[in-house]
Amino acid sequence: MNTLEFYEHLGHTRTVSSWCASAPREFGMLRAIGMSGRQLREMLTLESVLLALTGAVAGTVLGLVYGVLAVRSILGGSPIAILTSSDGTALTVLGILAATVFTGIAASVLPARRVRRMAVVDALHTSG
Repeated sequence: MNTLEFYEHLGHTRTVSSWCASAPREFGMLRAIGMSGRQLREMLTLESVLLALTGAVAGTVLGLVYGVLAVRSILGGSPIAILTSSDGTALTVLGILAATVFTGIAASVLPARRVRRMAVVDALHTSG
């Protein structure tokens, strides 16, 4: 993992943690109307994975477009030929997306545990 990926993962984890810390009343209300701790954990995990995938897909698409344009401006050729001529481009992209899903799951573990252990009454009385 290179430095940029590390900082992306760190930023994603901080985003999920700060979002969970800023919405205890919402989580308390969901628990009060009958959502189980397991359902809440699954919801937070799904939202975290969707957030990570949104960023990864947008970054991958923009990176491929800008990369193809840069190579085309230097070497010439068609965009399809540029994408298909490099070995392992599709596997690299799929690997990055798989790592992103893992990051989304890992980033949601601690915030989901904290929200799940929060007492419903305490969460509803929180002013944050």
